[in-house]
Amino acid sequence: MERQQAAVAPSLTLLATLAALLAFSVATVSCTASGGEDPEAALSSMTTATTRRAPTTTIDLEPGAGRTVRLGRANWDTGYVHTQIVRDLLEELGYAVHDPAEYEFAPDLGYQRMAEGEIDLWANSWYPHHETWWEAEIKIGERGVGDHLSRLDRPLIPGGGLQGMLITKSWAAQNEITTLDQIASDKDLWSQLDYDQDGKGEIYGC
Repeated sequence: MERQQAAVAPSLTLLATLAALLAFSVATVSCTASGGEDPEAALSSMTTATTRRAPTTTIDLEPGAGRTVRLGRANWDTGYVHTQIVRDLLEELGYAVHDPAEYEFAPDLGYQRMAEGEIDLWANSWYPHHETWWEAEIKIGERGVGDHLSRLDRPLIPGGGLQGMLITKSWAAQNEITTLDQIASDKDLWSQLDYDQDGKGEIYGC
């Protein structure tokens, strides 16, 4: 997505620059015309000069025109929002986007489908949590899944993928808990989470 945004930003910047140059040209015509010269002659010569220097290239405001994207979607409902935002942006850039519901998968299958070429783009990656699927043991040819994929340079939500386990503030203060490792290495702590008495503490997280 960040790459798509970066494709839009230069175009908008260029448009703003061209608008500023146009305004400057108009201002120049006004200044020239006010010096006692015939205003119509000044405008005519300025228009002719501007026409000769006009660029021959055009700005492509729809770089995706004529191109189709298969956008994958995660199989959890909160992932639908990110996918729809990316879909809207792609369509605004002129891309035809297949219905993401046709490409809805859990991450393990989503990464595999991307690597196999069934999906072009996936907006629901969460790192470092999805590293295991990126580095999946599933081999396509002689390479792993991640060898067939590219990550965009910047995330949609910087730092938004960080997750952890929730404990009460009072329990953390009482036992001076600051890391999950403290709980895992201290039987007196993890045993308090062993609700089914199987010798393992139950923890709930994404």
